[in-house]
Amino acid sequence: MGFDALKEQGQDVIPYLQKAWADLCKAFLQEAKWSFNESIPPFEEYLENAWRSASGNVLLIHTYLLLCQSSSKVSLECFSDYHHLLKWPSIIFRLSNDLATFSAEIARGETVNSISCYILET
Repeated sequence: MGFDALKEQGQDVIPYLQKAWADLCKAFLQEAKWSFNESIPPFEEYLENAWRSASGNVLLIHTYLLLCQSSSKVSLECFSDYHHLLKWPSIIFRLSNDLATFSAEIARGETVNSISCYILET
């Protein structure tokens, strides 16, 4: 994908893809640490990590790069700092997912999700 964008558009998008995937892996690692240590983080801390682990930003970046015929440097820079157009849909997706799977996760003994963090905090 990165090679195609470089060949067709003259844009090196690989650093943006690498950052998105690296941040996703870091978010997964943080969730694994919370689960392993059986700790429930504060809601805001959970949410700051969870919107990245929802993988919405990775999907949106890939979709944009696949569909866009020409990417400007300005539009690519929005991927570096995760523009609100990437962050807020991911937060909505994460909260919706946590709400839908809360009962099943509790039954399996998984305690780290937005609902349990919020309940513990309030």
